[in-house]
Amino acid sequence: MVQLNLAKAVTCFERGIKHAERGNLDRAIASFEEALRIQPSYLEAKIALGQALIDQGESDAAIEILLDAQQQAPTDIKVLVALGLAHFSAMEIDEAVLYWEQAFKLGYEELPDTIMEDIGIPLVASLRMMEEYERAAAILAILERRFPQSAGVLLCAADLYLAQEALDDALRSARRAVELDAECADAYLLLGKIYLSREEPESAFAALTSARELDPELPGVDATLALEYLHREDTAEALRLADDVMSREELDRDEIFTCAVVYASTGQITKTDDLWREMLEEDPEDFEAFSALMALAVETKNLEILTWLRELFADEDPEVLAVIDACAREITPGRATLRARRKLR
Repeated sequence: MVQLNLAKAVTCFERGIKHAERGNLDRAIASFEEALRIQPSYLEAKIALGQALIDQGESDAAIEILLDAQQQAPTDIKVLVALGLAHFSAMEIDEAVLYWEQAFKLGYEELPDTIMEDIGIPLVASLRMMEEYERAAAILAILERRFPQSAGVLLCAADLYLAQEALDDALRSARRAVELDAECADAYLLLGKIYLSREEPESAFAALTSARELDPELPGVDATLALEYLHREDTAEALRLADDVMSREELDRDEIFTCAVVYASTGQITKTDDLWREMLEEDPEDFEAFSALMALAVETKNLEILTWLRELFADEDPEVLAVIDACAREITPGRATLRARRKLR
């Protein structure tokens, strides 16, 4: 009877795999669930169900089934990789990083090449964004040993070096990536950013233009080019590109911030103010947006911005409020704090 149930479960599982390969996710999920109904401890079916739920956009359900799989097999690399993917899909980056790191440490040699690159590169990028540079470098070293001729890994390395301001190393890796894949728009975009950091505007402009020619819709390229046109004192083209970027439906935070810088540098204070406020409302921990908005308030002597910031951070660390009040005193020396002035009204 046990063998019969196992055979039925395997049949359902294999049927689910075929449905998933054809893109029939609803049927795939139903087949995997049926396999687990017959054989509740079927680990491969739990992993496959989790992956199908991720592909379906149901990250929470995927995490639930994969956590059950982890209880059954705490050190199974496939389970850990899938859990990382589920959390990554749910934009829970810290959790994704923990699972992926654990998978790499337990046995990266066992992972197929495609998974190594698909997981390893975003893992390094996530650690870089968290400023966990040593942890990122440790994973990067594994990737570089496994894929010495991978343009993607070289770009990942260049990005990490750029974040640490190791500009010579960043340039070397980015140039090598371009040599390996001359049609990679991302490589030219990163190369342009590195040249900008090295204060080599002509090389930066050439790289950014190449990136745009290869992929006009590449996120970040128009915003970065707008900044470069600003440096060239071509205000009209800088504003045209910034406006074009801001008219798009999907933007990342770097693009919004860069466009705000362009607007600020061309005297479009209202647009700048609105963009940085939106960024802070979405993420109050965005230090760059906070600092930029504070600087804008001081430069334009705008107490209303500081009042808004004080209300936004009313329940935060008193040191943050002290910084805001210090800026208020810089605008109006010898005057009371923003809180005191509100009480006097």
